[in-house]
Amino acid sequence: MRQLREAHAGGDLVRIAARHGVEPVDPAGTLTVDPCPADLQVAVAPRRSVMRYVPYNGAGLAAPLAPRRPDGPARVCVTMGTTTAQVVGHLGRIQEVVTALAGTGVEPVVAVLGAQRDTIGDLPSGVRVVEDVPLGALLAGCDAVVHQGGAGTTIAALLAATPQLVLPAWGDQFMHGERVRTLGLGHALESADAGPDALRAAVTDLLTCPSYRQAAQRISTRAAGQPAPARVVHDVERLVGD
Repeated sequence: MRQLREAHAGGDLVRIAARHGVEPVDPAGTLTVDPCPADLQVAVAPRRSVMRYVPYNGAGLAAPLAPRRPDGPARVCVTMGTTTAQVVGHLGRIQEVVTALAGTGVEPVVAVLGAQRDTIGDLPSGVRVVEDVPLGALLAGCDAVVHQGGAGTTIAALLAATPQLVLPAWGDQFMHGERVRTLGLGHALESADAGPDALRAAVTDLLTCPSYRQAAQRISTRAAGQPAPARVVHDVERLVGD
C-alpha cells in the first residue's frame, strides 16, 4: 500500500484529479474498509476501519459432494478463479495440476464456473468437476486447495482452515502467495518452479504436515474476532455525516 501510494503521488491519478479540479488527492482515500484478516494484511494506510471478512462467492447451490469418508482419499480442490481465467487464461493450469496429481491417491475436485467448463478440456479419470459452487462451502470439505492466489480465494481458504498451494499468475497474487508461505499456511510456486514433481511434492506436504491447518485455524479464530460489517457501517455513516 505504501509503494502504491508513493507511485501515485505524482502520477496519473493526481493529474487526472487536477484536470477535473479535484486536489489535493490521496490515492489511499479518506477511509479504507479493510476486510483482510489482520495476520494476512501487509502495511496499510492508517485511515482504515477493520472489518470481519464474510466469504461470498456468488449465488450457487451447495457442493454436490458426499462428505469425505475418514478412510477415503484426501480431497484436493483445484481452482483458478474467475477474473484470472478471463484476463490471463490461467485455466490451463488446472490440466497441469490434476495430471500431476494422477496416481497419487488423492481425489481432485475442480471448481469452475459453468461457462468455463468447456474450456478446460478432458481431465483424467477420477477427477470431479463442480460448477458454480460457492467456494467457501466447498473448501470446508477439502483437505487442501491449489489456486491462483486471488484475494477472495486466499482468504476463503484461510477461514476454512484449508492448507493452500498458490500458483500466482499476475499482480497481487504473488504477494498473496508470499504471505501464505510466510505465515505457514502453505506453499507458493511460480510457473518456472511448478513442474509435476514440485506440484506433487507440495500437495503431499500439505496433506501430511498438520502445521499448515493448525496455523490457518489459529489465524481464522483471530479473524473471527474482527468487527462485523454491521459495526463498520457506523464508521462510514460518521464519515458521511462529517
